Amino acid sequence: AWQAAPSMNEVRDGLTLLRNGPDFYAIGGWDNQVTDSQDRFFNSIERIVVQADGTLGTWSTLASTMSTPRKAAAAAIVSGELYVLGGSSGNTEVVNTSEHAKIQPDGTLGSFSAGTPMLNPRGGFSAVSTVLQPSSGVFLNGYLYAIGGMTTGGAATGKVERAAVLYNDAEAQYFIN
Repeated sequence: AWQAAPSMNEVRDGLTLLRNGPDFYAIGGWDNQVTDSQDRFFNSIERIVVQADGTLGTWSTLASTMSTPRKAAAAAIVSGELYVLGGSSGNTEVVNTSEHAKIQPDGTLGSFSAGTPMLNPRGGFSAVSTVLQPSSGVFLNGYLYAIGGMTTGGAATGKVERAAVLYNDAEAQYFIN
């Protein structure tokens, strides 16, 4: 049977939910309530930890925020970085921007940095990473894919695009290109 669990700090519609180990991240979204003739879009992220017994801790709003408030975005984790792609920054406007932040050992996020924009603005889509990094430290070819979604005006799209995930030896980290 369903049981009540802790509510988020903000009312969020169109949020993106991502899991990393025991951590759940509620990314962006909007309040879907007209305030001063404007819907409020979020650039904030909330995090909750799933305990060993399956219960949830308490939602916390992370200090690190995205530069672009957005709903209906996609997100993926690539080599310890949380990537947020596309989404809607207005009622009908969708964006092609991406940004990313390092996931810290304690589950918080570092500062967000701008990423490589996608070819097509889109919202309400899926992203998947094929990056494999075995324990030997050998990097296997990987890509981040953006699949389907909607375009500005709300029209559905079947477009698929991908970006290579590359390794920067000088900085010892992966990046999207």
